[in-house]
Amino acid sequence: MTLYDFLYFGSQCFTTLFALGVASVILKPVDDDDDDQDGGTLQPCYVKR
Repeated sequence: MTLYDFLYFGSQCFTTLFALGVASVILKPVDDDDDDQDGGTLQPCYVKR
């Protein structure tokens, strides 16, 4: 492996990790409270007797 290959793969790895980090910050849910009984996407099911 030449120095150029090492720098190229290192920059690709850094770019990928940076993009994933930015995406995780942007797509992070603000108020992810699964215990509220309002319904919505992927809310738990409560059985009332």
